[in-house]
Amino acid sequence: MAWAAFGGDYVKWYSDGRNVKAVMHHHDGTNYVTYRCVRENRSEDGFERMLAKIYNQQYVSQSELNYYTRSIHPDVAKVYGWPVRQRTAPEKTAIAR
Repeated sequence: MAWAAFGGDYVKWYSDGRNVKAVMHHHDGTNYVTYRCVRENRSEDGFERMLAKIYNQQYVSQSELNYYTRSIHPDVAKVYGWPVRQRTAPEKTAIAR
């Protein structure tokens, strides 16, 4: 976690273990930011539609966000030596028929 002051504003950067985030406090409000990286080999039209939703303050599902972007946490973790959660496959269960 890091705090910084920029021209009277305060920013706190941190990781929730999956994403790099920021809380930015300033004279007329607070902004919450999640930093992500655009994935390659995805439909540019689909990505543009998702961006339009964000710009127009419409709902974007987590699965849509994950499809078009990826977390930068693993990249930042390498630089700062943060632990990285290993993704585990869900347990397979037999379906009784």
